[in-house]
Amino acid sequence: MPPKKAFTKKNVPEKNKRAKFTRPDVIAEPASHVVVARKVTTTPHINGTSDATYREAQIKAKERNEALLKSGAHFVELAIGYSQTAPFEYVEVPADEILVKTAVFKGNARFQSTLNQYSLFDIYSSIQTDGQTYPAVGYFDESGKIITVEGSRRRWTCHLTNKPFKILVTPKILTMKNALYLSKISHAKQELSLFEKGATYQQLLDDGICATAADVATLMDTSEPSVTYARQAFNMPNYLIDNIPSINTLGRPSIKKLTDALTLAAQANEESDLKQYIEALTLKALQAEVLQTGDKETLFKIGNKLNKKFVSDIVKYAKSLGKSVHKNKKKIIRRKSVATNGELKCFISATSKGFDLVTENLTEEKKAAILAAVKEIIEQ
Repeated sequence: MPPKKAFTKKNVPEKNKRAKFTRPDVIAEPASHVVVARKVTTTPHINGTSDATYREAQIKAKERNEALLKSGAHFVELAIGYSQTAPFEYVEVPADEILVKTAVFKGNARFQSTLNQYSLFDIYSSIQTDGQTYPAVGYFDESGKIITVEGSRRRWTCHLTNKPFKILVTPKILTMKNALYLSKISHAKQELSLFEKGATYQQLLDDGICATAADVATLMDTSEPSVTYARQAFNMPNYLIDNIPSINTLGRPSIKKLTDALTLAAQANEESDLKQYIEALTLKALQAEVLQTGDKETLFKIGNKLNKKFVSDIVKYAKSLGKSVHKNKKKIIRRKSVATNGELKCFISATSKGFDLVTENLTEEKKAAILAAVKEIIEQ
């Protein structure tokens, strides 16, 4: 393994770079699909078809798909692209088989390992109480496994709440373009976190689709500072991101504090110490400190509390590492030789608090003689 570099805001080391979409259920995928998404509003899609016509068709497809999804029908035909449809069959996967019989589409931008009841706050309680009411969308792969294209958060919530996972599945293998189209016309969903957006932005740069952050901002219809913050979040080490209690609600101020904490630990050469500390800040450990018996607050508020505790503990610990190193480090300004005789040496070193008289290889008698001479000079 190559040597590790220090963490800084300007130069993120290899150890802190998250592999592109390499979560357990999220496999690397070229970023060209993002360009396709951009084309939806910038270029004609079919000979003689204007953007306005395409958008109108997209709205109609969305309305039609939503009506079919809500209908409860076991066999429907959904739009999966412009003038393109596919047959779908309703499937209900038992809760104890969700992780075995289903997976998440490789182009899905969600970080699956960060999903928990707090990052899923907007759907967790309703699914826990009433079950899933709005089916996901996916397809059967060659092995017969169901690949979830739309609804990865519902999938994981059903797993956590021990509820059946409802999904409309097509025998047609769906492409990234189909997945993006379905995403565009799907019902309202939780926005990607800054970390997940950062993964997309970084991929655009790594794949050469964009040369600068400004290019990414233009392509993705966002601001350059937003791109910078998102990439900064994405480039944090995995061990930190995976332990964030509620990734969707962690904002820019908290990300800046965490970045500063990582930088401070790197400057103090205490990265491994901070890493061990963060890995111990598990969701269970934070819950034990934050949650009170009989707490009636919403998952959203509890998630924010846990995030606040997570960030403040890391910042506090990183500062303690910096202070400890600063306190124990001897600040030597200069060292001047007084006398030498072979291996016998005597020199003075100037520190921030004054001067130190240092001897090497002197007998106790010679040391005593030196002290006596110093005493005599001072008392004269």
